[in-house]
Amino acid sequence: MDWIDFGLNVVVLAIVPFALAAYGGHLAAGNIPDINARRKAQGWFWTLCLLGIVIAALSQYRFGRAEDARNRRTSEADQHAQQAQAELAESERINGDKLLDLQGQINKLLMRPQSREQKIDALKLKDEIAAAVVDKVKPQVVIQQPPLQTLPSPSAPQTLPSPSAPQTPKPCRGDALEECSDDQLLEWGKPLVANAESIVNDYMADLKKLDDIKGGNWLGALVGIGDKDSKWLKAHAEAEEKAAATFRDCCAENALAYHKELVQRTGAGLEKNELYEWIQNLMKPIQSKEYKKAKENGGNVVYIVGDLHQLQFELQRKAIRRH
Repeated sequence: MDWIDFGLNVVVLAIVPFALAAYGGHLAAGNIPDINARRKAQGWFWTLCLLGIVIAALSQYRFGRAEDARNRRTSEADQHAQQAQAELAESERINGDKLLDLQGQINKLLMRPQSREQKIDALKLKDEIAAAVVDKVKPQVVIQQPPLQTLPSPSAPQTLPSPSAPQTPKPCRGDALEECSDDQLLEWGKPLVANAESIVNDYMADLKKLDDIKGGNWLGALVGIGDKDSKWLKAHAEAEEKAAATFRDCCAENALAYHKELVQRTGAGLEKNELYEWIQNLMKPIQSKEYKKAKENGGNVVYIVGDLHQLQFELQRKAIRRH
């Protein structure tokens, strides 16, 4: 309890008004002819004054204690909420890391020589993991897909305002994200993440279409071409390459810059650098081996979206703790 505020409140709300009232009564009682009666009346005025001050001080003290208890409960509730939020975030991070690790193991498995049936089974398992990741961030995924927005490249030249132009708040620029406030950085990343979510939605829709692939005719099966497994593998590869190419064109460079800045501010996400190494390979010349290998794993966009959401959440949580 703040004792200075307590003392001021007692003086202003009790001592001053009660003392004035008692003094007024004291003066009024001076007109009583009988000395004993006059003294008795004046004594009652000052007694009531002291009693009023004591009661007011006690009431103010109890109010202060109750306010302290309420603030303490609120603080404890906030701490519990922050702790629960942190535990939930940590649990989601661990689950995401496990899914990412499992995906990496499946990618290694796919690189080994294996039969077509084994490869299809591995790819289906990989798709199920991707679907689980999408479902985990489903409340944040765009259902009605907006058109992809054109984002300025982090390395694109920026037009400087003329000296005579009116001063406006400095915008958040892709080539200078370190100069943005936390709120500006989160706002800047919204169209980037929305674009990536649209790619994820298209990718998952393409994977869903794989269930509708039918087998070829008896002649195709006889000569080993046009069968269902071949069509499935071809369609799956096309879905991966489509997601990779679209992400390269719209979001890759900005995603690298955004991830780097979020990691520097939150200290999180370093364990998922392989995702961003994939983006770096995806940005290499299309004739390079690195690009050709990277385009086979367009489904990595799913994990990029999940990781960026987690980093955004960490940045928001840090801002809440600071306030």
